Amino acid sequence: MRKQWKKILPLAFVLMLAFSGTVFAFRDLDGVQGKDKINELQKLGILKGVGADKFNPQSPLSYAEGIAMVVNGLNLNMDNIRTVKRPEPGDYFAHVPNNAWYAQAFNIAQYNGFDLPRDLQPGKTLTREQFADLLHKGILATGSYAFIEMWVQIADENAVTKTYMTAIQHLLVTRIASLDDTGSFRPKALITRAEAAVMLHRAVQFVKAQASQGSQTPPDGHPQDGVTMQIQKVTDQVNKVVLSWGEKPTTGYTVTVTSIQFKGDGTAVIRYRLHAPRPDEIVGQMITYPKAETFISSACKPVIERDPDSAQGQSGSSGPGSSGTLPPDGDTPVSNSNMN
Repeated sequence: MRKQWKKILPLAFVLMLAFSGTVFAFRDLDGVQGKDKINELQKLGILKGVGADKFNPQSPLSYAEGIAMVVNGLNLNMDNIRTVKRPEPGDYFAHVPNNAWYAQAFNIAQYNGFDLPRDLQPGKTLTREQFADLLHKGILATGSYAFIEMWVQIADENAVTKTYMTAIQHLLVTRIASLDDTGSFRPKALITRAEAAVMLHRAVQFVKAQASQGSQTPPDGHPQDGVTMQIQKVTDQVNKVVLSWGEKPTTGYTVTVTSIQFKGDGTAVIRYRLHAPRPDEIVGQMITYPKAETFISSACKPVIERDPDSAQGQSGSSGPGSSGTLPPDGDTPVSNSNMN
C-alpha cells in the first residue's frame, strides 16, 4: 500500500504542475492596473504566464506573444480554409519554425487577413500602435462592425503612424483603448504585457456584446430609413450627436429629435421623427440635406431609433394647417388625414 501511494503522489504532483496555468493565479499583479481582467483571461485559458504563477506584467510584449494573444483571445481559426495541402507557417514566414509554440497562431492570423510581412521577427517587441493594429485586425476578422464616426483628439497625434490611425481611432471610440492623463496615446512606446492584456479583455467583451445583438441596427445609424448618426466632441464631458437624413430632392424634408431616454446601462436612446412634404405642398426645387442635432454626456453611448409615434400619424408641422409623415418603411409621404 505504501509503495502504491509513493507512485501516486509524484504523479499527482506532476499533473498539478501541468495544469498550473489554471490552478494558480498570477502572484505578481499587486498594484497592476487591470489585475482582475488579466486574471479573468488566465482563467479562460487565453493568457499564459511565465512559469507557474508569474505574468511579468511590466515586461514588453513580443510579436509572438501578441499575435498568439489576439488569436487565442478572439478565438480565430482556419475552419473555413479549404486547401489541398494544409498550410504550414514555414511556407510563408521566413523566421517562424513550424514547431514553434506560436507557429499556429501566426498561420491563423495570416489566413484571417492580418497581412503580416514574410520577414517578421517573432521576438521583436511591439509598440502600442503596432499592437493596436494587430488587435483591430483581429476584431475585424470576427465580423463586420459599424464603428461610430467620431474623431478622438489625441495629444500626440503627430507621432502616430498614419497606417495605424484608423485602428487606434476605432479602439478609442469603442473604449477598447484609452488615452493617458495628458490625452496621449504614446504610440511609439513599447506596450507591456499588462496593457495588452487589458485591451484584449475589452476587445473580447466588445465582440461578445456585438454578437449578442445579432442583426440589430448598427450603432452609427438606422439604414432602413436612411438616417445616420455622427458624434462630435464638444468638451471632455459633452458630445454633440448629429442625425442626418441624406440627400433630398427638394425642401420640406426634416428630421426632428423627439426624445432622449437614458438607460441604466449608460445607453442614451435618441428617438427621431421624419417629415416629408405632401404631394400638393409647394416646396423649393433644390437639393437639401436634413439634419438634427442634440447634446448628451460623453459618458453615454448613443443609439438612435425611429419614434414609434411617427407611424401613427404624428409629425412636425410643415406649415399652418398642413403636415406629412413617412410610413415606417418607406419614403412616400402620407398626409395625416389618410392615416387616421
